[in-house]
Amino acid sequence: MPNDGVDVLNVVHMARAVPLLWQSSLDEAEEHARRAVAAIADWDMPKAKGDSLVLLGDVLNAAGRTDEAIAAYAEALALYEQKENLVGAGRVSESLALLQAETTM
Repeated sequence: MPNDGVDVLNVVHMARAVPLLWQSSLDEAEEHARRAVAAIADWDMPKAKGDSLVLLGDVLNAAGRTDEAIAAYAEALALYEQKENLVGAGRVSESLALLQAETTM
């Protein structure tokens, strides 16, 4: 895995997305969350990818884009399970189950 700074870009974009999400600046938060995912898309970093996808899912959920949030959470869950990250998998499983339950009501 070459170190050309994309791992730093991932962290920077995640760090920018979180306060924007808290401030309900959802378009900007989504842009940074997507950039965080894209920065490491080609790397074999399941935990970092999963964390980035969870953040993207959180932003999409806050924006009322439930189907897209579910897709992001599901992709994160698959990555956490691949890495046998039980804590991450458990956390995102709960978020995913809640969203899926809301969509079937």
